[in-house]
Amino acid sequence: MRTPISQIVVVLLCTFICSCSTSAYATHVRGGQIQLRKTSTSLRSYQIVLQMYIDTESTVPAGGSDQDVLQIFGSSGFHVSIKVPEIRYSNDDGTSVFEMIDEYLAFVQYTQEITFPTDDYYTVTYSEINRNAGVMNISRSVDTPFHIETAIVIDGSNPISSTPIGLTTPIFFARAGKPLSVSVASYQTESDVQLFYRLVVPKMGYKRLVDDYSLPENCTINPFTGCISWDGKYKTMTIVGDFILAVEIVSYRKDKVIGRMVRDFQVTLTDEALPADISLDSEDDNETNNVFETALGLNTISVLGESLNAKELTAEVYSELGELVSVVISNENTGSVKRQLVNISFDVNTSLQRDVPYLLNVRLGAKGNYTFYQDYTILLNTINRTLELPSAIDSLNNLVEEPEEFVPYPNPTIDFVNIERSVDKATIEVCDAKGASVEITTSTRGFSFSPSTPPGTYYLRMRRNSGEIVRFSILKY
Repeated sequence: MRTPISQIVVVLLCTFICSCSTSAYATHVRGGQIQLRKTSTSLRSYQIVLQMYIDTESTVPAGGSDQDVLQIFGSSGFHVSIKVPEIRYSNDDGTSVFEMIDEYLAFVQYTQEITFPTDDYYTVTYSEINRNAGVMNISRSVDTPFHIETAIVIDGSNPISSTPIGLTTPIFFARAGKPLSVSVASYQTESDVQLFYRLVVPKMGYKRLVDDYSLPENCTINPFTGCISWDGKYKTMTIVGDFILAVEIVSYRKDKVIGRMVRDFQVTLTDEALPADISLDSEDDNETNNVFETALGLNTISVLGESLNAKELTAEVYSELGELVSVVISNENTGSVKRQLVNISFDVNTSLQRDVPYLLNVRLGAKGNYTFYQDYTILLNTINRTLELPSAIDSLNNLVEEPEEFVPYPNPTIDFVNIERSVDKATIEVCDAKGASVEITTSTRGFSFSPSTPPGTYYLRMRRNSGEIVRFSILKY
């Protein structure tokens, strides 16, 4: 979590989720993510940082059970499990953090150092035995395990300093049946790494998707900014309760996927009357992807927020540019309409110019019993470039759901691809982008790319005895 550059009114997370009606059903984990942070001890040494938001009404602590383990899987067969201790307080060495956010919600963090043995593609996972109860878009959520994953390419000659870092908290609060815009915008410390976003099915275990998960209709994500738009309805109805969303953040560098992180979080919809109908707009960006083209020298972006029922607005601005961004907020009241103009200024010099755009998020809120807010995320281009999705990343704006009986992993991979499936007899064919066959196998475990096979996107076709064909794409780097 990052501290906002400008914070006119301090908006505590306790205003997001407090004494709402759904809290009575709360049981345990409400959201989380795993970060990897480079340490200086060796080229392949990292901190694994597990972060979760939990309900304090539950008697179940974070960590402590035999099932509460971090697991690290390497594509070459490496595997290690690390039991996470019970986290009820912050300890002196900083490996465990417990912070009360409000009466019902706490932030917990556990840090573990690890040195990866070789260059490889690694997936770090964490599972807990149950989520909180009462989630509307998961059947029997209290009996559904909570599971998050982060994957990273470890390259000792060109190490990554961290996986994506979120600009804002992953837990949100909104009015049922009203349009909302919430951001999971993140950044990576490497200046040549760009992030892309897609909605995915949350998991309940390694290679196990949550049963009976339903993404709310009319819920989409901007693949470039990580800003989620939703009309606040579920199955065409206005429903009060907790809703789970999961976003995969893909790290992309020089035509290669170098990592993936899943942020699993909740949007809590309430029937409380809105303290303000907030609208956000800017004349400085295009309507498709919220892109602002910068120029050398001083640049200014203006974002206008309106409250249509005379309630004061709060404003926060988040950016990876930190103190290089100057924020001036002015108020203008006209009858029952209150406006807040957010002017964001920053000086672009040649040292700031890069191929990868910067991200900036404006958050406006209005306080009632809770704080309702809207996010407005902007891409800052410091050079003239056309935004496009890399060919190695397919359908980023669509919900990703793979059949569990046939799951190739890791993906991307250096060489070996594991295959798990419930069908014993099937033929696996691997083809290149032109459709030419690269590998054919009937192995029940997987296959290896030849060392001479060049990096790129390949396609797996599994033909079952019934004649049914299942297809997947695999990225080899």
